[in-house]
Amino acid sequence: MKKTVFLIAVIVLAAFAGAYYARERSKTIPQQSNASVADNVATKNSTAGLVLVDTVEVHTLESFPVQIQLAVAGNLADGCTKLAEAKIDKSGNHFTVTLPTTRAADVFCTQALVPFTKNISLPVVGLSKGDYTVSVNGVDASFTLASDNVLQGGLVENNQATDEPAKATEPAPATSKTTQPAEGTTTPSGPSAPITNLAFESYTNRSVGYTIDRPSLWYWEHDNKNDIDGTHPNVDDYLIMDTAPLAGLNADPLGLVAIEVSDLPLSAFATDVAGLQKEDATVGGVSAARYSGSVNGEQRVEYQFTRNQKTFRLIYRDATNAGRGADAFAHIVTSFSFN
Repeated sequence: MKKTVFLIAVIVLAAFAGAYYARERSKTIPQQSNASVADNVATKNSTAGLVLVDTVEVHTLESFPVQIQLAVAGNLADGCTKLAEAKIDKSGNHFTVTLPTTRAADVFCTQALVPFTKNISLPVVGLSKGDYTVSVNGVDASFTLASDNVLQGGLVENNQATDEPAKATEPAPATSKTTQPAEGTTTPSGPSAPITNLAFESYTNRSVGYTIDRPSLWYWEHDNKNDIDGTHPNVDDYLIMDTAPLAGLNADPLGLVAIEVSDLPLSAFATDVAGLQKEDATVGGVSAARYSGSVNGEQRVEYQFTRNQKTFRLIYRDATNAGRGADAFAHIVTSFSFN
């Protein structure tokens, strides 16, 4: 009997002690700062916070205008936490990137950290040459613009590009030339907008191993497999060119001219050229098929061939159906050669 009474007394005392400890602990633990990356803000249906970032790498893409992309890596708090849209602010030569998260409220999830990687493009068009810094949720990095990232006609204010194309700055010296389309070269049928005395520069795609003459005053970008990052499965390489600013890899079309290299068979593109006129052609010394015509008001020309188990497509798509840049495309095709 005495043992039973003693055990009951011990249990009651332990309960009171636990309640007291919990009450005192709630008084002494400080509240998280609003600036903390671990801070969460609860709403009725979800919780918002900032993701924990481990590393920030700066990549300078091969393009004009120059593009700066951040490769951000870190960990999500649990299996239910998702990345939200990044917010980018600029003050002077410093970028502040806020990478938030969202999480559904009152749900049970795996409690293990979930690694993530995310690419974030910085708005650097129109910036002057110089050193720049960037902070992503408190993790710092830096980059340098070796020359003014400007368009023809001077500095672009507030990072807003104009429709004026600009001359690209090559990593290595390029050979400039003024070139007319080769005599007898076929251009798309229909109205044409010939480009006379258009300047070209020799450009070598070292990733794939070909050289072309690229219009000097066009916007362009080169994306390899890492840059493409799943937006176009099985595609290894893109070289995209246009007289207007490029809209990114999710755009359709990608640009006025695109050179695509992939692991896909030619049969995978049958739908893309359905209804177009087919002719035999040669590109870079390789037998190719040339397709041309108009589809849904868009003027198209496409060359297709395979080499070393890779499929090459040289694509021209003009949504204005007025032959914009058709002569330039014809010269690009004529100049194409393997290294």
